[in-house]
Amino acid sequence: MKKTSFFPVLLFVFSFFYYTSASQYDSLDNIVKTSKNTEERIDAYLSLSKIMLGNDLDSADMMIDSALNWSIKEKNKNGIARSYNLRASHYWRKRNIDSAIYFFLKSRNYSILQKIIHCQISASYKLGDIYHKSGENDSAHKYFSESLELAHQANDLEFIANNSKELGEIYRKFGDFEKTIEYYIKSRKIYEEIRDSISLVKLYNSFGSVYQDIGNFDNSLKYYKMAMELDLIVDEVDMLYRVLNNLGVLYWQVALNYDSARYYILSAIELTPKEINPINKQINYINLGGVETDDSKYNKALEYYRKAQSVEIFYPSLYVQSALFINFGIAFNGLGQYDSARYYSFKGLKIAKETNTKMWIKNACNTLYMVDSAENRLDSAMYYFSIYHAYKDSLSREELDGKIAELEIRYETEKKENENQELKKENDLNEQIIRNQNIAIIIGIFAFVIFILFLITILRSKKQQKKQNIELNEFNKRILKQQVQLEKANQKLEEQKKQLSELIITKDKFFSIIAHDLKGPFNVLLGFLEILEQDFDDLSDTEKYKIIKTLQASSQNTYNLLLNLLDWSRSQRGMIMNNPKKIDISINAANAISMLQEASIKKEQNIHNDIPINTPVFADPELIQSIFINLINNSIKFTPINGDIFIFVTDKGENIEICIKDTGIGIPENKIPGLFNIDCDYNRSGTNNEEGTGLGLIIVHEFIELMGSSIHVESELGKGSRFCFTLPKA
Repeated sequence: MKKTSFFPVLLFVFSFFYYTSASQYDSLDNIVKTSKNTEERIDAYLSLSKIMLGNDLDSADMMIDSALNWSIKEKNKNGIARSYNLRASHYWRKRNIDSAIYFFLKSRNYSILQKIIHCQISASYKLGDIYHKSGENDSAHKYFSESLELAHQANDLEFIANNSKELGEIYRKFGDFEKTIEYYIKSRKIYEEIRDSISLVKLYNSFGSVYQDIGNFDNSLKYYKMAMELDLIVDEVDMLYRVLNNLGVLYWQVALNYDSARYYILSAIELTPKEINPINKQINYINLGGVETDDSKYNKALEYYRKAQSVEIFYPSLYVQSALFINFGIAFNGLGQYDSARYYSFKGLKIAKETNTKMWIKNACNTLYMVDSAENRLDSAMYYFSIYHAYKDSLSREELDGKIAELEIRYETEKKENENQELKKENDLNEQIIRNQNIAIIIGIFAFVIFILFLITILRSKKQQKKQNIELNEFNKRILKQQVQLEKANQKLEEQKKQLSELIITKDKFFSIIAHDLKGPFNVLLGFLEILEQDFDDLSDTEKYKIIKTLQASSQNTYNLLLNLLDWSRSQRGMIMNNPKKIDISINAANAISMLQEASIKKEQNIHNDIPINTPVFADPELIQSIFINLINNSIKFTPINGDIFIFVTDKGENIEICIKDTGIGIPENKIPGLFNIDCDYNRSGTNNEEGTGLGLIIVHEFIELMGSSIHVESELGKGSRFCFTLPKA
């Protein structure tokens, strides 16, 4: 009866909408090109940008820029906040995570300042999602909680449900399963209320996972089956591969049925679509390794862990990385390879502490306890054993089951009460429908007749209107294309102007060096050569020797300057390449010291090479040699007679830090930032009035950057300087 009464009305509304509106895209595009209403145009820009994000990232990039520029120009605060959110989403889709975080934070902070609550809700939720995916659980918890609080203020049911689900996931990683179930139930109520079947599939899968963590096999299996059944009904979502993986983990960790566990996880790998985030594949391999570990097949487990390690992931999850390292440690412990077990357990424990993942902390400490016990390191073993027990569940299994059962009973009770209320409302509504049935039928027929008449009129004018719209769209497309081309041309001119300015500065400095620092030494050479030529017979042997020594020193300095000029010139033209290989850094330091020994002996300086023999690094030997020569020569120049120069290294984990330290005159603090700039005018003589251009430090800076590192300077006037840079271990 209900369908029959309202069918004509529904048909009228649907048909009217279909025949009087163009497609959403065409309509928005037409508003962008023709509307004189600024707010309407900005809203159309933003809506088009959102559509293009899923289809054409380059077009979306241009459209977001246009939306932001219009919003700033018109001081449209809502448009600015939404544009920042869309810009962040654009970077997220391009896998530029740092830029995505930057713009989501920018949108959030701007929304707080301007009190735009809906944009702050979205930005905070996205920040929570990014940090959650990367395993940074504390940060994720902060932003999801903030977004949830705001969503309650705005009564935004969808965001309340989504944030509640994500907070449940966070508490699951914290090991607080009671909180997890509590937030899942809150989320489930809303998803069922708004009939969001896609989200319910994912939530049922999460319910299964938390009951699996608790060790409740029956409830876990129940929810996994619910997820699979709903997944088969809902076309818009495909969660089967995830549910199968979780079923495998359930049979592995709870039922201890390793054959079933292997079957389900391998099936999940086979069904996982290629376009899905590769982290799912990594998790599958880690789970397979865990099955083999618990089945005492440690070598097979290591094969799966290495496969997981080899999966290329654009933004790794710290949560997953921690699990992988800890599982490596468990497998190596099973093989009796205690050094490897300790190494991987330490790495996993460090990340687990950073992400506050209690389950992983507990597992890592348990492995370290067993390794230290096996090697009779009793104090260390007791330490890890105490941490392991501290992180065990604070509630017993029975207490936890009771609390969770209480939550579910409360949920079911409230659900029944709501259903009764709905049934009462439905009965009242049916009675009202019956009373008004005849009126509804008459209205429906009348509306249908009007629709037919209106449709005839619309169809007559539709053809002419369509032709005019096509012509107008073509004209607007040409205008938009010209505008884009003009913007690109202006941008290119600005870039060329900046590059030209930099080239002029570089050219001026280059000619200054040639005019001053090359001209001076050659004047000295020519002057002394003229003295030798004219007064050769009148000069004593001692005087001739002094002149020759002066000529030799000046020639050497000029030669070194020429070498630096050539190196700098080649680097500016991109002719110097970084060809790294395994080298012993102590040998390169010794060679540089040997080349500069005469200059240091002349000033009675002590050069201490404290780099241990056989210190392997991965670097280009020629670039390293030039770096050492320039840095040591710089220290010799600005260190007084009887001064000390130290060359040493510091272990930095995966890298080695190399430092050259002297007891020289030091550098003013305000001059340090400009040491490596070609346009810096800070030049001074050495302690023996040695001339310099500063070009050596510029070459050092460029060579170190070419190798993918950076240089750090510490200095204090009258106490010396220290130059440090890092290289990867070989």
